[in-house]
Amino acid sequence: NGQGIETYRNGLKYTGQWKDGKFDGKGTLININEKYNFTGYWKDGRINGQGTIDYTNGEKYSGEWKEGSRTGQGTYTWPNGDKYIGSFLNFKQNGQGTMSYSNGEKFVGEWKDHKEFNGILYNSNGTKKSSYKDGVIIE
Repeated sequence: NGQGIETYRNGLKYTGQWKDGKFDGKGTLININEKYNFTGYWKDGRINGQGTIDYTNGEKYSGEWKEGSRTGQGTYTWPNGDKYIGSFLNFKQNGQGTMSYSNGEKFVGEWKDHKEFNGILYNSNGTKKSSYKDGVIIE
C-alpha cells in the first residue's frame, strides 16, 4: 500500500498509488504496445473517476470513467480536429452531446451507440443542415 512504480514485461509501466497490490488512487499507466498513456484515478485495479487517455495517434479522451469503461461526461478529440463533448456509455457516445467537426459543421443532440440519434446538424455558418429523429435524417 502506498506510492510505487511497477514495470511489466508486456510493455506496461504504472506509477502511482497502490492498495492491496492493485492500482488504487491517482496514477499513470503507460502502455507502449497498445500505444497510450492514461493519467487519472483507479479503484481496485480498474480506471474509475476522472482521467485522461492520450493515444499516440493523436486521439485523446478526458473525462469520467466507471470500472474501466469510458462512461459519464467527457471530451474526445481526434487529430483531424473533430471534437465531441458530452455523455459516454461503455466507450461509445451515448446521451446528450455536441460533435464539432473539423469542417465547421456541428451536431447537437442525442447520441445512441456512437451515432447521431435525435438532434440537429448545423452548417459551418450556423444554419440548420438537417434533423435526426430516432437515428434517421428527417429533413
